[in-house]
Amino acid sequence: MKRFKKALALVVVFTLVLGLMPMAFASVPQDIKGTKYEKAVETLMRLGVVNGYPDGTYKPERVVTRAEMAKLLVVSLGLEDAAKLVAGTTPFKDVTTNHWATGYINIAANLGVIKGYPDGTFKPEAVVSYPEAVTMLVRALGYKDTDLPGTWPTNYISKAVMLGVTKGVTVALTGANRGDVALLLMNTLNTNMKDPVGYEGTQPVYAKLISRLAATETIQVLATSSVDKDVEEGTVMIKDDGTTMKTAIALDGYLGRKVKVYVKDDQIVAVDSVLSAEVKTFTAKNESESKVANKVYDADGNVVATKSADIPVVYNGVKTKLNAPGVVVYNGAKVTLIANEKKGEYDFAVIEDAFEYQGIVVNKDVKDGDKFINGNSALRIAGDPVKTVIVKGAVNKLTDIKKNDVIYYAKSADGSKVTILVVRDKVEGKVTKVVTGDKTIATINGKDYEVSGVTVKVDDEGTFVLNKEGKIVYFIGKAAAEEKYGIVLAAEVFGQISGGKVQLFTAAGEKKTFDAVYDVATVADGVYETNKYLVTYKGDADGKLSEIKGVGSTNTIQYMDTTYDKDNKFITISNTKYYLTESTVIFNVYNNDYKVVKLADLNKTPIDVVAFEADGYNVLKALVISEASLAQPTPETTEYAYVSKVATIKTSDGTSYEITAFAKGMKKTYTTKVGFTDTINANSVVKLQLDKNGIVVSAPPVSVSSTVTGTVEEISAGGFKIKDNNNNIKPYLFADGVTVITVDAEGKAKLGGVGDLAKGTNVTVYLDNADKAAVIKVN
Repeated sequence: MKRFKKALALVVVFTLVLGLMPMAFASVPQDIKGTKYEKAVETLMRLGVVNGYPDGTYKPERVVTRAEMAKLLVVSLGLEDAAKLVAGTTPFKDVTTNHWATGYINIAANLGVIKGYPDGTFKPEAVVSYPEAVTMLVRALGYKDTDLPGTWPTNYISKAVMLGVTKGVTVALTGANRGDVALLLMNTLNTNMKDPVGYEGTQPVYAKLISRLAATETIQVLATSSVDKDVEEGTVMIKDDGTTMKTAIALDGYLGRKVKVYVKDDQIVAVDSVLSAEVKTFTAKNESESKVANKVYDADGNVVATKSADIPVVYNGVKTKLNAPGVVVYNGAKVTLIANEKKGEYDFAVIEDAFEYQGIVVNKDVKDGDKFINGNSALRIAGDPVKTVIVKGAVNKLTDIKKNDVIYYAKSADGSKVTILVVRDKVEGKVTKVVTGDKTIATINGKDYEVSGVTVKVDDEGTFVLNKEGKIVYFIGKAAAEEKYGIVLAAEVFGQISGGKVQLFTAAGEKKTFDAVYDVATVADGVYETNKYLVTYKGDADGKLSEIKGVGSTNTIQYMDTTYDKDNKFITISNTKYYLTESTVIFNVYNNDYKVVKLADLNKTPIDVVAFEADGYNVLKALVISEASLAQPTPETTEYAYVSKVATIKTSDGTSYEITAFAKGMKKTYTTKVGFTDTINANSVVKLQLDKNGIVVSAPPVSVSSTVTGTVEEISAGGFKIKDNNNNIKPYLFADGVTVITVDAEGKAKLGGVGDLAKGTNVTVYLDNADKAAVIKVN
């Protein structure tokens, strides 16, 4: 036995320096494709550690035996040739000389990675549990029982977790299956051995277990066959002079990067690590109209400096130079910058999905033989220089692109490769609400959608086409009727060329100022403005008022002898019946309060009528009344608020506003009444006057006379003293629910507290009607 062990030890040492035998790489077994095991099994097969079954499967669920585990460990240690040399006799009484795993069992047992049982058996067909498998793998890294204090298996499992051996695997007490064992093996191969392989000065140098199976080499992935037509398939360009190297794995995901790879039989079989100093990936922001070429824009829209103007770049799938014609980093492009030597010195770039044309609505189906989409030569899909067209997204073939699809079109700098992203997201329904502000938001079927590049109005009904960000970019269906009636509030004439402006109170319940042609502005600037005329108006293609026609003055009540039949929906004016419908635009004008009301709001008789217009059948198209009961209600409460945001809300009822503000010591959201006419600006302090339902009916700003600026001189629980610019000191009590606002370095307002009011703090104080501090802004 001693002679056997000595010979075995010599064999082990000898085989560590033997060359590796050539091997053929099998395809990935079908039953692990798309699973968490795929990458690990694929790499282990290339390394010759595992094999599939003759039927093309891997059987990841099958439990591993001790004999199989011995083979996996020995092969992983690079000792398969040694195992062949010592096959036959083993020191275990239950392992016959003709057992297929004798050589592997001998090597594994001699190294101590798998131990026999006290009764002299090995039990080669016994199932390996997860704790046993983890123990064997940790031992394969060079760890012994004496290195790990504690009791088994906790000591080995703890070490495995620390080393990353168990990443992605749950260590249960059941038998370990082939899929999980592949993950455990791959993790172990990528883990450093316990003992160093040498020293750099006084620093130890460690090697990963995988170094036993393949040599390592450092390369830069300069090009692959998919981005450079001069690189043969199955190779990768590693030098600027065009030198290539064989590879068994796809390296497109490492383009531009300096990587450490494992090489077996002069072929790359696995990537160990990325050695580049920095790899930075972001979505570019380029919203400038000029779309400057040959510059890289970051996520904030700033130009990023590169090592030189002509660094290599893979642009929309084809390798070129950054300064080549046609290289433009369009908004939304995915950019990866690589600095291989020094962080910040970017020497390679990968720019993907740089779509020159975005959110294009297809106007007809794409058919075989088409050279362009939409007949637009800018959207070429066939003919020189196009060689390759990649279609992705909702479909993957050109002829599957249909009318009303939304596409994004990108091409390489030389035009040879075209990438088309197809979006087929749509929503059907009716617009019930439109909010305008920084963005336009339309509500359809109870869900909010941002609107981009198209006008959407309340009551638009049909199919709304969405782009890849889920924004509405196209509308197919019945558009809502345009507003036609309004009341002239103000007008100004600039000149015959420049025209003028006209302010109207519209049927949407809002005060709106329009540009107007000269004749319209001139008419409006006269009697229409003076008498606040009800008018009809039309706009040209640019939205400028091109026509205006007066219906009647709204300054005075014209008809008081009216009767209104609520049940039959008609009003008698000067002994003539006029009929009202849901389409009748009804304005209420009372003491300079303008409001659009619903037909259902009319519930009294008589009604004071100011002006009206009817069709040939006496159906009212527009009606102006003057009723106190429909005018602005008397405010119930007042809240002093610091406004942070104002959004416009348009519904079928008219226009209102949503106000986000800080009031009563908290952040709150308010909604104004429909037809609200006060002007509210963000970052201002206002008196919000609320009705009994909490709806804002008016919001005048806090007056200058109720505003104090100075520094905090003294503070107590109930108030503070302020020293003004003239060094006068005056005390102010805190109002109930006093609101303190602080402003950060970016000018953004935040809710603070009384604790922010230290002595010497510069503040602006907004006083309520009792001269108490209602809002305090820390300057």
